[in-house]
Amino acid sequence: MWWAERAGPPLLLVLRADALDAGWAGATDAAQWHHASQPLDGAAGDLQAAVRAAFAALRGTLAAAAPGPRCEMRLLLAGPCVATLGLPWSEALLREEGAQFQARAALRQGGCDPQPVDRVSLDGAPGLGRPRTVFWVPAWLLAEAQALADALGARLASVQPLHSVAAAWMRHQDGGGRPGQASGLLGSGLLQLQHGAGGSAQLADADAALALPERAAALWRRAQVRHPALATADGLRLLALDEAPPTAPGPDAIVWQPWPGDGRSRTALDRALLQHARAQPTLEALPAARRSRPWRVAALLCVGAALWLAVGAWQRQSAADQLAAQAANTAVPRPAPVLSPAELAEVRAVNAAVRQINLPLPALLRALQPPRDIPVRLLALDMGGRAAEGAAGAGGAIKLTAQAPASLDMTRYVGFLGARRGLAGAQLVRHEIDPALPGSPYRFEVELAWQP
Repeated sequence: MWWAERAGPPLLLVLRADALDAGWAGATDAAQWHHASQPLDGAAGDLQAAVRAAFAALRGTLAAAAPGPRCEMRLLLAGPCVATLGLPWSEALLREEGAQFQARAALRQGGCDPQPVDRVSLDGAPGLGRPRTVFWVPAWLLAEAQALADALGARLASVQPLHSVAAAWMRHQDGGGRPGQASGLLGSGLLQLQHGAGGSAQLADADAALALPERAAALWRRAQVRHPALATADGLRLLALDEAPPTAPGPDAIVWQPWPGDGRSRTALDRALLQHARAQPTLEALPAARRSRPWRVAALLCVGAALWLAVGAWQRQSAADQLAAQAANTAVPRPAPVLSPAELAEVRAVNAAVRQINLPLPALLRALQPPRDIPVRLLALDMGGRAAEGAAGAGGAIKLTAQAPASLDMTRYVGFLGARRGLAGAQLVRHEIDPALPGSPYRFEVELAWQP
C-alpha cells in the first residue's frame, strides 16, 4: 500500500516575470536534474495570453520528456499575475467573513482586481497581533496549472508564493545575517524587505534599464526614506531571484546572498527552493462568504411542505368546530381605528424614542470602539433617524460618522463592525475626502443594526 501511495519524482514549476521554468528529477536517477524554460512573450501585450502560451508550450516539452507517472508537482508563483502582501492583524481575521472582506479590500487597495472565483489565501497563525500574509492567485492560472498536471498524470501538491519560499531558504542558510540587518528579495518585478518585527516594505522594480547592483541600491534608498524602521537597519542582505548575484559587496551596505552550487546557475537555486517548498507550510485558501447550499435549500423545502400538509390536515379536521364558533359569535367586529397623518407621525416618534431608551448604550459603545491597530475616530452617532423606523431587531438601525486616515483603514473598520457581536448589517453608505487638501482623511458614514 505504501508503494502505491508514495509520491513520485518531484516536478517544480516557477513562474517569474520573464519566463515559466520547469525542473524535475528522473524517476530512476534522483540526482539528475533536468530543466526546461518557456519565456513570456512580452510583445504579445496580453499577460494572460502570454502565460497561457507558455503553459501550452511547456506541456508539449514535458510530454516528450515526462518526469514519470504520479510525479509530485509544486508551483511557485511570482510576477504581475499574482500578488503577495501583508495584512495588519485585527479580530476580524479570526472569522471567515471578516478575513475574506479585509483580504480582498487590501488587494484592491494595492491595485489588484480579485474576482469572486479567484483564490485568496492567508497564512496560518503567525501569532496574535502579528501581520498576516495574503496570497492571491487568479482562477484561470490555477486552471492552467491543473490542466498541466492532468496532462502529465501528476499530482498538484502545492501552489505557493515564490518570495515566501525564498525567504524561508534565506533563513536556513549558514550565518543568517547580523541581528540588526534587514533581509530582502529582489526579483519578478518586486523588492520585498523585512527588518525585525516592525519594518517591512514592498516596492515595484520599475527601472529595468539599470544594472542589478545600481537598481538594488536605488530601491534600498527609496525604502529607507519611505519606511523609517528600515532606516535604522544595519545594512541589507539581499537575494536576487531572476539574475545571478554579484560576487562583490554592493553599495549602501548591501550584501548579496550567494546562490548554491557554482553561484551562477538558476537551476541550483530552484532545486534548493523545491526542498524548502516541501517543508514550508502552504497558505490555506480563505473560504468564501457563507452561502445557502442546494441541499440546505432542498431540506428547507421538504420541511416546509411537511408543515403545510400538517396544517392543512389540522384545518380540515377542525372545520366543523370553526364553523360552529363563527355561527355562535354573532357580534359585529369593531373596525380598527383610522389614524390621521399627524397621529401616525406621533406614534412613530414615540416608537423611536422607546427604541432609544431600550438601547444598552455602554454595550453599544464598547462594540463600536475600534481596536488599536485600526486608526479610526468616531465623530457622531445617530440612533433615531428615519432608518430606525423600519429596522429589524430590538435596537433598530444606527448611523455613525467616523474618520480614517486611509481608505484601507475605513474598509477594515467596516469589516470589524460586521464581525462584532450584537452588530449586524454594517454597510458603508457614504465616504468623502477634501480634494483640495492632499492627504486629507476619509470621512464616512456606516449604517448598522443593534441586535442583542
